[in-house]
Amino acid sequence: MRLPAGYGIGWPGIFRLYFLLYRGKLLHTVTCELFLPFRPQCVFERAVAAFPLTHSLWLQYGTYLETQAGSASGNARLAAATVDVYGRAARNCPWMGCVWERAVRALDRAGAEPEQVEEMYGRALQAGLQVGDRRAAEL
Repeated sequence: MRLPAGYGIGWPGIFRLYFLLYRGKLLHTVTCELFLPFRPQCVFERAVAAFPLTHSLWLQYGTYLETQAGSASGNARLAAATVDVYGRAARNCPWMGCVWERAVRALDRAGAEPEQVEEMYGRALQAGLQVGDRRAAEL
């Protein structure tokens, strides 16, 4: 299956891909019709390259990889990819506490050394975190 016309390289195409991905339609289409697990990963990579400061996109990407790691036999490779994605997310969105939380948890789930987990936790505490939604902070 090829992506429809208008979803090629370029900002308008990437913008459309992002919103389809954000609404969950593209991910379902790509995974169900193609049965290839790396295709959604390629779409996520293109989307985070276009919108690197969108923390919700990074979280969706990480959640997708965590889901795949839980259901796949090559768990170690996907766990390493998940740690990498959350590390890049923390580097691009250091003000978001939810990104740091998932990065620390991914390191722990991947079986990283305690020193690595503590280092990530220390970097998170120094980052000046924010809550993702102002209404959540009021609760």
